[in-house]
Amino acid sequence: MSCDNVKKRTVTICFDAESTRMVNFGVVSGNPDIELKILSSGCTVFYEPVPKTDKDIEFFRRLLEERDIRFIFDGDSIKPDFYTVPAVSIIAYDSRQGFYAETETGEIIYIDGKMQAYYVAESAEKFVYEYETTGNLNDRLFDKISVYSSRAEAEKYCNIFDFDDDEGLDRFLDEIDNGNI
Repeated sequence: MSCDNVKKRTVTICFDAESTRMVNFGVVSGNPDIELKILSSGCTVFYEPVPKTDKDIEFFRRLLEERDIRFIFDGDSIKPDFYTVPAVSIIAYDSRQGFYAETETGEIIYIDGKMQAYYVAESAEKFVYEYETTGNLNDRLFDKISVYSSRAEAEKYCNIFDFDDDEGLDRFLDEIDNGNI
């Protein structure tokens, strides 16, 4: 009998990208019937350095005035009121309570005020070019991400661990010891 014919249960575990204590390790399931899928979750914010040249200042001013895209600069304080699985890095926002974010695969998405995610561009470079030249926002839903109102809401559907305290690491290790992972 080939192992390829055995139906495995997929368990997704998420590590909170907002954790301040990062831990690098590999995870191997002790249960041969479980296939692990490991993701990071949550939202981080990417802060641009404050523009210094006239060219850069004009570029960001034009995106703000013509396209309502507000990049986030060092010293700004932004805290999105949602939680994503997998994680995203917020790069900009607009006046409609929407956020532009980069996914772990480099795609740019837009998360609107109703927590719907839309595909915008395949990369940050193409995002900026597209907006500079056309101003178009792709209205295609982005289904590779789930947007929740909070981490607590996401935890109803996902196993989320963080390592800011020993409790998160202990809970993770307990799940392994109990054969759940």
